[in-house]
Amino acid sequence: MIELRNQKEKADRRLLTTVKILATLSCISAVVLILMGTLLTKISQFLGIMVVILGTILIFVTAIYAVMIEHDAGYYECPNCKMRYIPTRKAVLLAPHYGTTRKMECPYCGKKGYHKKVFTK
Repeated sequence: MIELRNQKEKADRRLLTTVKILATLSCISAVVLILMGTLLTKISQFLGIMVVILGTILIFVTAIYAVMIEHDAGYYECPNCKMRYIPTRKAVLLAPHYGTTRKMECPYCGKKGYHKKVFTK
């Protein structure tokens, strides 16, 4: 039982690391696309706008995908009552955050705070 929990924790950590790498590469690609699109507007305005739109869509799709993966990996811990739980996808997606720490309302004590991402229950 302990071995299964350790394997799940390691898998969750690897998943978050992979998502961070994917998001970084995607953001770099999107910035290159947006810069390339702005340069292409001198040649063809339509083509330049389409490349900028493609770069913008890439950023949004990657961000939403990364947040959904972050939601699925591990738990969040309330800073007030120390309970660990899995919030709704909507709560994770809409919560202000820095890194993997998000400002949400605890389902147990009802207080708002910055809930940290943890990997064990």
